[in-house]
Amino acid sequence: MATNDFLPFAIGTGANVEDQTTWVSDTVVTNGFSAGIAPSAKFNKVWRQSSFVSSAIAQWMSNQLSADVLDNGNQTTFITQFANALSANIGNIAGVTSLTTTQTVSTTLNGWVIQTPTSGITLTLPSASANVNKTFSFFNTSSGTITLAAGNFNSAVGVGVSSIIIPSGATISLTSDATSWNAFSGALAAGAPVKSQTAAGIGQFTSVLFSTNLMYVPAGGTWKYSASNNGIGYTGIVGGGSAIFSGTLNNAFGWCERIA
Repeated sequence: MATNDFLPFAIGTGANVEDQTTWVSDTVVTNGFSAGIAPSAKFNKVWRQSSFVSSAIAQWMSNQLSADVLDNGNQTTFITQFANALSANIGNIAGVTSLTTTQTVSTTLNGWVIQTPTSGITLTLPSASANVNKTFSFFNTSSGTITLAAGNFNSAVGVGVSSIIIPSGATISLTSDATSWNAFSGALAAGAPVKSQTAAGIGQFTSVLFSTNLMYVPAGGTWKYSASNNGIGYTGIVGGGSAIFSGTLNNAFGWCERIA
């Protein structure tokens, strides 16, 4: 088990520290200690408050890194461990910004966390082929939904889709492999499914449609499907209104679900 050398001071039951009610109105909090007899309970209060926080931070670092955090006077190592613990917990981010209008996301925001306090907007990602290994992270802070658009997404809501609806409070991080924007973290990347429903819109689950010599999905959005004709199976993801099979229909059946 990893070791944390930074221990909290005077946290035992009945420890000799000034009580909090007295402490918040004590003049030493603002003025500091003056010459004279050292009141041990007051000094212990100061040492406990500072050691309590430093011990908690050091323990968090140790937990994140599964490594010893040592009281050896090496501040450079401590700072490096602190930075590594932050990176392990929240990733390497360049900054945090907000976008409030429909627009194309600037490539200068590579590595940033992008908050969206305004609902109903559409943010279009730049070309995946021109931005290999670049990363964008989105946090929908609005009370409604926002839309991410791109030439090609791979995420929990579908593969090869051109848009993703981000619910209120949801996050998603994407990186480019030159072909697609691939979701690698966040609620939508972790596999939070679209909830199936009978009503129109994202999540609508229904049977595939048929007309003369044609099997197809309903209009609008993007659909995943599973169907069969003449004992041959067909699965995939297509845009709304697209044909699944064209030709003679024989014992044809299937279902589809709108994913975007």
